[in-house]
Amino acid sequence: MSRSLIIYPYGTTVFDVPLTLPRQVKGQKCRIRIKADVTHYIVDKEVGTRIDVKDYKMREPWYVTIAKTGNEKFFGSTIISVEDADGVGHGNEIDYEALQKARLHASFEVVGAAGYVGPVRYQLTDMVTGRVVPLGADPSSLNLTDGQSGIGVYSIWMAKNNVQLVNGRWYKVGLIVNLDGKDVDVFPKWENPYCIRVLNGPYNSDDDITPTGINTTETKGNITFEGGVLNIQQTGLQTVSVYSLNGALVQRVDAAGKNNLTISLPHGTYIVKITTNTAAGNLVRKVSW
Repeated sequence: MSRSLIIYPYGTTVFDVPLTLPRQVKGQKCRIRIKADVTHYIVDKEVGTRIDVKDYKMREPWYVTIAKTGNEKFFGSTIISVEDADGVGHGNEIDYEALQKARLHASFEVVGAAGYVGPVRYQLTDMVTGRVVPLGADPSSLNLTDGQSGIGVYSIWMAKNNVQLVNGRWYKVGLIVNLDGKDVDVFPKWENPYCIRVLNGPYNSDDDITPTGINTTETKGNITFEGGVLNIQQTGLQTVSVYSLNGALVQRVDAAGKNNLTISLPHGTYIVKITTNTAAGNLVRKVSW
């Protein structure tokens, strides 16, 4: 930035310099130096003649430490809606009598998110029971540059059987990123949270659905879980996501087109969701050891 100042003798001039800092500098010691062209002069009042004098030596740099934490916004203004296959918005309802599938589409203003590089996903929280339903995002990761002003994030397609939501019940929408090794919901905090609901779906009560809200009837693929080792054999693996029975993400692995994968897990029962680049599509299995 550039500013011109007139500084009078024996006076002090104070001015603010606005700074926008990228997220990756949090917790770091930084050097701040103000570069200025400073000219000193005197004026002969009798004849109005200006006489320049020697320039003042610039001040040495200051050092500051940027705070690690704060309550700054990750995203600013947001537009979000349920969208059908033709890109038509449907507010916050998915009526399966009218739609075969639908997804969330949100446009976010990048505020404190500049510099973030990492995964992103949606999640739906049951406003009655608190049950969390993980919901994939497209793109599944973000690489936000300092000069980026906005970004659009879609959810995966939701159809009758692949995401289990109770008819007529409201689910709060969240957007999860990983900050400092922790999953954090960065969806803007509105006075009334943005919620969606489904109508005319196959699930009428909590007894009709699995604990995670992920359909587990698909049995394709060769998946074994023995001795703490989850072994998956499936052509064209893309990602493998492992969830606990309460819907929490335990581990996600990018398989990058492999045909087999092993994951070490503690003793327990898990829901394993597999995405592929083949006609097999998404595979889901409940495993125990």
